[in-house]
Amino acid sequence: MERADLHMHTTASDGTYTPEDLVRFAKAKGLAAIAITDHDVTDGVEEGMRIGREIGLEVLAGVEINTDHGETEIHVLGYGMDLADPGLVKTMDWLREGRVERARAMVEKLNALGYPLSWERVLEIAGPGAIGRPHIAEALIEAGHVASRRQAFEKFLANDGPAYAPRARFNAVDAIRLIRGAGGVPVAAHPAKIKDDSLLPGLVDQGLGGLEAYHSDHTPEQAEHYVRMADTLGVLWTGGSDFHGSMESRPLGGVTVPYTQVEAIKARARA
Repeated sequence: MERADLHMHTTASDGTYTPEDLVRFAKAKGLAAIAITDHDVTDGVEEGMRIGREIGLEVLAGVEINTDHGETEIHVLGYGMDLADPGLVKTMDWLREGRVERARAMVEKLNALGYPLSWERVLEIAGPGAIGRPHIAEALIEAGHVASRRQAFEKFLANDGPAYAPRARFNAVDAIRLIRGAGGVPVAAHPAKIKDDSLLPGLVDQGLGGLEAYHSDHTPEQAEHYVRMADTLGVLWTGGSDFHGSMESRPLGGVTVPYTQVEAIKARARA
């Protein structure tokens, strides 16, 4: 049975593989389809789709938008959007600018705490991608302030850490409407992390089109639970590894779904 991994990240956000390398790696893994779902940015998708066409791997346009729903953080995956949609382009630009402002604030806090970092060096580490906390963590390691990315988060960058700065707030319902407006299918990423299933039916009423039932951080019981919930709510279920690169314990293709789920996403997007 052909399989698909519908959640992965590239150097366009906080992954360590370029879009081209990611697509070639996925092809070597024997996958039939993938989705590139970088955080708050779609910059790597067109390159990934181009390489996919060249080597015979289907690459879905995707994104993972970090949002808030009241006081709850919810990540909304989008699949099959028109990348040239004006609303999508404008929002991606706004989110990118917010990430830069947030990262600069965290670097300033670290400097004030006595752990000097060069802002220019953080930008170099991020490269062309959407800057985020993992890039600051790498700068902290390079400067000798911490020994690992985990320590960087535990000591400084976690949500309750002394160098934390809040991200730009973007409402989950607005993200759902944005993705649908661009012709895509919005899906709640790793819903077990939301820790409140009671929020999901209301989001479905607002246009949420699916639940990511299978994820590297979900137990088999949780996966089955969210498949059942998706069926009850009349939405799709999806899945993926949430692969970020070689430094993580989530292998590419470690979590997959049947290719029929890709067909279901495309049919829902056309509808």
